[in-house]
Amino acid sequence: SNPQEDPVISCFALASQELMRRPHQFKAQEIKDILWSFSRNGIRHPTLFRTMAEYLMGTDEYEGRGLKEFSVQAVGNTAWSYARQAQLGAETIQRYKGKTLLPRTSGRLAHYMVLLTDVGEALIQALYSQVAEIDLIMFDKLTRMKPQDVSNTAWAFAIVGIQHTEFLNSVAFELERRLRFFTPQETANALWALATLDH
Repeated sequence: SNPQEDPVISCFALASQELMRRPHQFKAQEIKDILWSFSRNGIRHPTLFRTMAEYLMGTDEYEGRGLKEFSVQAVGNTAWSYARQAQLGAETIQRYKGKTLLPRTSGRLAHYMVLLTDVGEALIQALYSQVAEIDLIMFDKLTRMKPQDVSNTAWAFAIVGIQHTEFLNSVAFELERRLRFFTPQETANALWALATLDH
């Protein structure tokens, strides 16, 4: 079907336009929900994700809103949303193989390259650094996070290939301390993240 005639695609397009136009009017949960919805539904939107990274992390012209208003789940889902955008971009590059200017690569390097191109290294580093800091400080070194949030956030760091030693140490500690509360999928995702990041 024609994307311009698809009411669902139109809703996504309009929501992204409104969020980019007036992000200060959206609550933290609403920002997270929109970013998560795009990534969950496999819709790439580099402009939206760059604009929101700039809004949240700031630029040379203004200070960012930050993630302090975000709930523990919202912080993790935001990190997950950016990681999923990286995966979607890498899938697009693979699909077009030799028809793109980007070098062919796969895995973490491909994901990181997509985010460098779509969002920019400084913004991605700032975003994931703030995710780790908030999880460590506001959520007591991850002790106040649900196993799913620990697992999803660790997975996002691994997909993007970002090392944060203190955050990863806390993931390993929480996994060991509360393993019986982690589902098999959560356990596998957290272990995969630690192994992928050579931790």
